[in-house]
Amino acid sequence: MQQALPARIRQLLLPPVDAPPGELAAIQYLRGYAALIVVVQHLLLRWAIFAWDMHLFTLRSGVDIFFVISGFVMVYSTDRGARLGAKEFLARRIVRVVPAYWIVTTPSLLLLLAAPGLAHAFSTSPAHAVASYLFIPWATPDGTMVPVVQLGWTLNYEMFFYALFALGILGGRRRPAAVMGLVLGMLLLLVLAGYLLPLHGTAKFWTQPVILEFALGMVIALLWRGPARVQWPVLVLAVAVAVAMLAWPNWGDRLRLVRFGIPAAVLVAAAVHLRLPRSPFWHRMGDISYSLYLINTLLLAAWGTLWGRWLPHETYVHFAIYALAGLALTIGVAWFFWALVERPLTRAGKRWIEQRFSSAVGPSAALAP
Repeated sequence: MQQALPARIRQLLLPPVDAPPGELAAIQYLRGYAALIVVVQHLLLRWAIFAWDMHLFTLRSGVDIFFVISGFVMVYSTDRGARLGAKEFLARRIVRVVPAYWIVTTPSLLLLLAAPGLAHAFSTSPAHAVASYLFIPWATPDGTMVPVVQLGWTLNYEMFFYALFALGILGGRRRPAAVMGLVLGMLLLLVLAGYLLPLHGTAKFWTQPVILEFALGMVIALLWRGPARVQWPVLVLAVAVAVAMLAWPNWGDRLRLVRFGIPAAVLVAAAVHLRLPRSPFWHRMGDISYSLYLINTLLLAAWGTLWGRWLPHETYVHFAIYALAGLALTIGVAWFFWALVERPLTRAGKRWIEQRFSSAVGPSAALAP
């Protein structure tokens, strides 16, 4: 029994790094990279001398990479909307996204109510808290359009995109051309409405140009015809675009689609044409990317508060220790959260879906954010 326990723990925390059929390794690795640069941004922003560095804000581009990947994967994993019915599609997305998000939202809400000062003047209300659980954009009492888990604003966009995709499957009757036309058409019309109409609040949030990043990912999937034979030119292009995304100054959110969305689309388009060597580390980083994204804000707030009160922070040596230790701590906790919470919940949800619906899981379902 004593020998079996460590084996069980290893099985939970260190499951085999297996790639499911149809998985694109470069996309899996890119998910890990996108989550990592977002974490690095949040880590560095808590160090005062970097707080207003405009280049540092370019690390937000990880979010845009996620949006483009999401558009690509929804097309790829559903065979352009033909593989799954609308109800099953939504059920799979809910199982993948909602449980872990709610588990992180609940302690965040309790902490916000118990110690509002830790949230840097961030506040909530009953309506805002409920909307946060339902992925509805809702202004806080101080006017900020973010949910209880502040990074959840991106998930509000994700869930909205999934709803549009489900409507496309329903309206297009699982005919690929009709589904793709409907979804792309709805995204374009929403952005056009945002420009032409005096919208506010939730309606304004869902008509921002950033939603076209999902459309860019969809177009990449529609044009993609399998990995290319020539790899090095594509790899050089991918690296050059990644460096450029991090090196150019931030242009502000009004030009986010141009500044981050289009380069993110180029990066994803390059990634899907690469046959990269197997990397257990980056594959696992892709596995834990959702957990890493969810827990990093709360964890780094605690780490920054601890460091600021009890540990030295006068020199760059102190900063290096703070940054490296914070990054290792965040990855470690995210790994535990993925292994003990996210992964078991997702697997249980998939088993329920397989019993409820007859179709098989798509070949790239593991890639879905």
